[in-house]
Amino acid sequence: MHGCEVRIEAAITRPILKASVMQQGKDVKERIIIFPYINSRLIEEKYLRARFPLAYRYLSGHKKILLGRDKGQFDAARWYAFGREFGLTTTFGDKLLTSVMNKKPNFQKCWDPEYTFYSGYCIKPKTKLDIDKLLLTLNSDDMDFYIRHTSRDYQNGWKSYAKSFIQDYGIPAAMAGRLTAI
Repeated sequence: MHGCEVRIEAAITRPILKASVMQQGKDVKERIIIFPYINSRLIEEKYLRARFPLAYRYLSGHKKILLGRDKGQFDAARWYAFGREFGLTTTFGDKLLTSVMNKKPNFQKCWDPEYTFYSGYCIKPKTKLDIDKLLLTLNSDDMDFYIRHTSRDYQNGWKSYAKSFIQDYGIPAAMAGRLTAI
């Protein structure tokens, strides 16, 4: 599965970032995923087999592993579906990403809305705002102070940037005036 070169139809793949290793808004290596969905709906197996035979062959070769997810309680008819489909399409588009663990604020802008992500958290503004100014705010000394006083401590100065810690961060009044809306 890992480290092998495999031919897959490009139309069923999507680029993906590993948020925990991003640098300057890009992953340190190119990654793709098989994305068997159209408009958030799982592609029917017959269509998958006919339209994407290479992807189907690859997935079929890993069917036993895929069926073993969730302690074998995975829906056998949806064996090639993602384990969790929550937010399936909301991971695409303009977004800021951060790793779960950081020594200091390390929010990064994903430069391509076609990418999805894993291994981190995503902030997607619900309204139009200057995402670059929001990025500056989230990487500020104020955020660092906030996390140092609210987050869990881990070895060697690492802090958790889990949703439970970052969701209550308030945009400082001085910065709020620079943002169009949040």
